[in-house]
Order: sequence, then structure tokens, then C-alpha cells
Amino acid sequence: MTDTSCMLRDATEADLSSIVSIHKEAFSGFFLSHMGPRFLRIYYELVLNFDGGILLISETEGCVTGFVAGCQDPHHFYTFMWSQKLRMFGAVLLGIMRRPSLLLKVFRNTRRVAAQDSKLPEDGLCELTSIGVNPGATGKGEGKALMTAFLERAGRGGAKTVSLTTDADDNEAVNT
Repeated sequence: MTDTSCMLRDATEADLSSIVSIHKEAFSGFFLSHMGPRFLRIYYELVLNFDGGILLISETEGCVTGFVAGCQDPHHFYTFMWSQKLRMFGAVLLGIMRRPSLLLKVFRNTRRVAAQDSKLPEDGLCELTSIGVNPGATGKGEGKALMTAFLERAGRGGAKTVSLTTDADDNEAVNT
């Protein structure tokens, strides 16, 4: 990494607001961003509290400048997430009230996750759900460092495969 003042560490509850802010900036046109900050906070809190969750941040001079999130054993994560549906309901409803067009996307994503979940291997899979860097910190190698740290953590957790799904249109750059 070119910026030696940046450090990587596990995220904590205190980092969630920064993670949500970076997510909103980095993924402004994505489905989860449209769901709103309350939804995002609950989502990343679930990743943080899930036994197989991976939530790492990059930090420069005490400020969170990037993050990477995902989970070992996505099947169990989505089961855990579903068990929190009452907690998430208010945030989902708020998102839909702000943007009624999200209702169909919520329905489609719920069905997509359920369909994918039934096809997931039982073990050895890790899912990368988000990686974002503050736009002011791009080009300094933080994204690469976060990705490397995520893959190392996934490997230590027994992952043989890491998957990524994106919901943005025209987002082919993610595959390079």
C-alpha cells in the first residue's frame, strides 16, 4: 500500500456510522443504498455480530477510510439475517416509503437470496458483500489492502471459494 499511515483492523460497533457513510458514497446507485442509512446500519451490525462475519476497516489518522464486509457460510448468515426480520422490518418499510419502487426490488432480492441459498455449498464458501473506500482516499491502495485482508481472513476461516454478487447496472469493472 502506498499510504503507510493507513492501518487495517476489525470493525467495531463504533465504526458502523462511518461504514454506512462510506457505503452511501461508494454505492450511491445500488439497491442497499436506496434502502437508507437505518437499513445499512442494521445490515452491517448483523455482519459484525454474526459468528462467521468479516467486517474490516482501513483507518487513517483515526478516521475510517474504507471497509470490506462479508461472511463465512452465507447460508447460515442469511438464516441469521432472516431471524432478525422483525428488527429489519421498520428499516425496510422506511426505505419503501421513501421510494415505493423499492418494493418490487425487495421482493426480487428476497426471492433471489432464497434461490441462491438453496444452491450454496454447505461449507468452504465465503461471500464478499461490500468493499468501499472513501472517494477522497481512492488510488492509495486501500481497496487492494482490504481485499487482500478479506481473502486472508476467509482462507483462515476455511473458505475454498469466495463469491461476489453486485446489483448495479453496468458494473463490469467489479469483475476485473
